[in-house]
Amino acid sequence: MKYISSIFLALLLVSCGGGNNVSPLPEGEQVVTGVLELTELSFVRRGTHMLYMDGVPVYYVESKVVNLSAHEGKSVELTGTLERNTDKNDIPVLVVTSLKSNKERMVEWKVPGSKIKFAVPSEIHGVRSSSELHFFVGESSKPVLTVYSQKDSPLPKGIGIIVDGEQAVRVINEELNAESVYIGDDKLHVVFMFTPREDSDLLELRSMWLSLLRSIELSGVINNIPDPGLTGTGSVIPCGGPAGVLCPAGYYCEVTDIGEGFGRCRVMR
Repeated sequence: MKYISSIFLALLLVSCGGGNNVSPLPEGEQVVTGVLELTELSFVRRGTHMLYMDGVPVYYVESKVVNLSAHEGKSVELTGTLERNTDKNDIPVLVVTSLKSNKERMVEWKVPGSKIKFAVPSEIHGVRSSSELHFFVGESSKPVLTVYSQKDSPLPKGIGIIVDGEQAVRVINEELNAESVYIGDDKLHVVFMFTPREDSDLLELRSMWLSLLRSIELSGVINNIPDPGLTGTGSVIPCGGPAGVLCPAGYYCEVTDIGEGFGRCRVMR
C-alpha cells in the first residue's frame, strides 16, 4: 500500500504543481521503485536524478551516501525521505539513504566478426547471422534492436556522443520514437539501430537501450570489423526501417517489409 500511495501522491503533486495549495509530503522513511535517470543540472533546483514510475517523472532524487550514477537507466528500489524542492511547487526530492538494484540477468554479445561487445537483458531474444544481430521482445516478429556493420558509407549527420571513449553519432527520429548510433568512420562503422514498437513498454525498452550503450566495449578494434559483404548484386546490410538507415553509394534499398519499411541494400545496375 505504501508503494501505491506514494505513486498516487507523486502524480497528484506533478499534476497540481502549479497551484498555490501544496499537498503535504508523507513523513518518515519511504520505499519506492522505478527507473532512475540523470536529469539536467540546476543551480536553483535540487536533485541530480529523476525517478520514473510507469513513464511518469515522480521524484527528483539526490544522495550523499549512494552512488546514483552507477544505476542510471536501471530499475531500482530506493529508500529515503521526501523533502520540498527549492520551489515548493516543484516535484519533491527523495533523499536516498539506500538503494537496491532490480538486477536482470545480462547476456553478453559480440558484433559479428569483431571484438566489440555489449550486453542485453536475457529476456531480449537475439538471433545471429553471419554479419548482423536482431533482437526481439516477446512474440513480436519485428526486431527492437538490429546491430550490423557498414563499409564505405558516409556517416549521417546527428548528435555527437561518446561511446567507450570513442566519438559516435546518434540519429534520433522523434516522430517514430526510433534512433540509431553509428560508431566508426566513413570507411567502416557499426550501427546499433533501436526500433521499439509503439504498443510496447517504451520506458523499459529505453532503459534497456541506454544500458546497452553504456555496456559497449570497443577495445580499440573498430578497424578490425570485416567487410560486411557488399559484393556482387546482393548485400546482407539492412536498410530503411523507422530509423531510415541509408545504403552506401552505388546501392539502393530494396524494401522487403512494406509495413515497417525494412529492406536490404542492392547494387545499382
